[in-house]
Amino acid sequence: MSTTYIPDLGRVASDTRGGGTWWLAASRALDALMDRLRRDELVDDGPSGDFAEAVWAAPDLAPRADRLRRDRAELMDRARRLRQRLSSVAGDPGAVEELAGELSDLARDESRYRHRSIDLVWESVNRDIGGE
Repeated sequence: MSTTYIPDLGRVASDTRGGGTWWLAASRALDALMDRLRRDELVDDGPSGDFAEAVWAAPDLAPRADRLRRDRAELMDRARRLRQRLSSVAGDPGAVEELAGELSDLARDESRYRHRSIDLVWESVNRDIGGE
């Protein structure tokens, strides 16, 4: 069990003071996001993954599952690029506001992705149970 504090991406984005701890918190939050997206990929994809099961129960959900996979890959790419930028300008107070805006956008988009993923699985479960 880890006792490392991993801050929420949205909270980090809303704090634009840019002190030394902000840079560390932003880095940890992006690392945590990338870890979650990698775990999502393991759980959702593959022959017995959540998305495959959802599409098996409701084949017409396949386009939504494909879209979610593309969105997850895009989120991962954005997080990776932002993490690299963050590292390259760490400590620059002039970069904080712009980076905080990008962190906020990323947090919002990741939340939407997560809700749409949950909706896909629940919709397939409801159809399977309801017999549609």
